[in-house]
Amino acid sequence: MLGYSGYVEHSDFYIRPQSYDDAFNFLCQLAEESGESTFYIGKAKPNGYDFDLESVTEVVFDGYDWVKSE
Repeated sequence: MLGYSGYVEHSDFYIRPQSYDDAFNFLCQLAEESGESTFYIGKAKPNGYDFDLESVTEVVFDGYDWVKSE
């Protein structure tokens, strides 16, 4: 495993793999700055020169905090 990565729904790139907390905090900031209320975070697994996301979790802003969607 490379770490954690993710993306904001209407963004055109994935963030580089990093620790879960760093990836989560970066994605919160990216989503807020993009005016989005949802982002996705998962485990980054090597795939040749790139990576795939596994165990992806949807995270939504509930008006007060970022929470995992169920």
